[in-house]
Amino acid sequence: GLFVFFLFALRFDNIIEIAKEDYTDKKGMFQPGKAKLNLYKYFNHKENLFIDADSICINELDSVFDKCKDLNVGLQVYNVATSKDTWACKWATYEQLDEFYKVSGEVPEINSSIIYSKKNKEAEKFWKQAASNFIENFESLWGTRFPDELGFNAAAAKMNYDIKIPTSGDHYPIAMTCDINGERL
Repeated sequence: GLFVFFLFALRFDNIIEIAKEDYTDKKGMFQPGKAKLNLYKYFNHKENLFIDADSICINELDSVFDKCKDLNVGLQVYNVATSKDTWACKWATYEQLDEFYKVSGEVPEINSSIIYSKKNKEAEKFWKQAASNFIENFESLWGTRFPDELGFNAAAAKMNYDIKIPTSGDHYPIAMTCDINGERL
């Protein structure tokens, strides 16, 4: 079959530059995870949708806002671990999670490629907790920089966030699908 790819030009009303030095560690390395954990301070609207630069949207986004209207923060949850046996996270072990953050029990595992957030006090509490979870000079099981997902996982667990396990057959939200708080959009 014939595959056609269209690229649409977007118009941005407001471009916000972040100060790179605010998110650079003591070794001079930019820490994208730290920057992402601090996104809330850059949100300018009542409802905000963060989409990673390496993500692609192939459908309208109104349905995301519709599904998230009753949430303060919506995260892509692909698993909720209850023990080291159900913990599939690539960033740290379940034991490290408890060591670093003193959380156990139900711990959501998220993909932070798409994050919905309101600009309100409840959402602000979540984002402050997530930002406080940053660990300087952390080397994860997968990479040499702090993974923002680990900070979000711990924040959701610490705050007893109402997170649901995805019920679809797809374990991980990829390609043309998206799960926010365990619900298929």
